[in-house]
Formats: sequence, structure tokens, C-alpha cells
Amino acid sequence: MAESYRNKKPGFCLCRRIEEKVRIEKKVRIEKKVRIEEKVRIEEKVRIEKKVRIEEKVRIEEKVRIEKKVRIEEKVRIEEKVRIEKKVRIEENREKKI
Repeated sequence: MAESYRNKKPGFCLCRRIEEKVRIEKKVRIEKKVRIEEKVRIEEKVRIEKKVRIEEKVRIEEKVRIEKKVRIEEKVRIEEKVRIEKKVRIEENREKKI
């Protein structure tokens, strides 16, 4: 990519900075409470008591941090000096005849 600019524009400066910050935070909280209470009373001296308690707690905490820094700095300087010096001396000697 940079070579095409080099051919077209001498003495250029290509500076690219790419910064990416990705933050993913997930919080999942599941709380379940199940209570079942049954009471059966029969007067014939029979008692049935049933208690069921289900408590479930699920906590999922996930933190993902992706920090990506890409810095591309490219400096190209093309200096070209061409000196052409020409000295031409033409001396003509002409004699005129009258």
C-alpha cells in the first residue's frame, strides 16, 4: 500500500493510528426460590407435614477486556539532488576577405 504512494508523491509521511477498545461485561444472576408447604391434619392423630425448600443461586460474572493498540508510523523521505553543469565555449575565428 505504501509503495504506491512512494512512487507518486516523494517526501510524504504516512501516519496511521488504530486504537480499539472492546469491553464486554456480562452479569447473569439467576435466583430461584421454591417453597412448597403442605400441612394435612387429620384429627385421628395423624399428622403429615411436608416442607420442601429449594433455593438455587447462580451468579455468573464474566469480564472480558480486550485492548488493542496498533500504531503504524512510517516516514519516507526521498531527497534527490541533481546538478547538471555545462559549460560550452564556442570560439569562432572568421576572417573576412574584402
